[in-house]
Amino acid sequence: MLGIAGDDTAEAPTAAERHGRPRLVLRHWVEDQAAYFARATRRDDRRRRRQTRMAQVFFLGGLGLATFAALLSIVPRPSRDILGLLIAIGSLASVSAALLRNYGQTLALAEHTKQYERMSRLFADAREQLEAAIDGGDDARARTLIEELGKEALAENGDWVLLHRERRIEVPDAR
Repeated sequence: MLGIAGDDTAEAPTAAERHGRPRLVLRHWVEDQAAYFARATRRDDRRRRRQTRMAQVFFLGGLGLATFAALLSIVPRPSRDILGLLIAIGSLASVSAALLRNYGQTLALAEHTKQYERMSRLFADAREQLEAAIDGGDDARARTLIEELGKEALAENGDWVLLHRERRIEVPDAR
């Protein structure tokens, strides 16, 4: 622990303080991250499934309206207004389906779900191993686990940044 302000002396941590640090890391980082990644996996998987369902509904709705409009055009003297409306709504539904699918791919929800699920399992496994190392008094093993887990967390963060750098949402221009 460092001395009082203005005091340049530093005291070495006691054995109890050194032993308590891995438990603090376990409680305030490893367990929190395991819970976060589990929640994020469920959240992004729900969002991905909802967007996929919506895109399917729009696509099938547009296809159904186009089919109905085609059948209606066979009938003698169909109303041009109704036919035009069906075609317009069907086209908008199909375009909406394509836009939703593209947006879902841009958000990378499927990739997030896989990545977050892997990290959730990694942090859950690390929690068990770290608890065993702490309870067994193996400080060296606890430090090694924390260091390796930190490297994995940094790598995952870098992967996330690269994934989103490749998938920027861009507004098309009229050039």
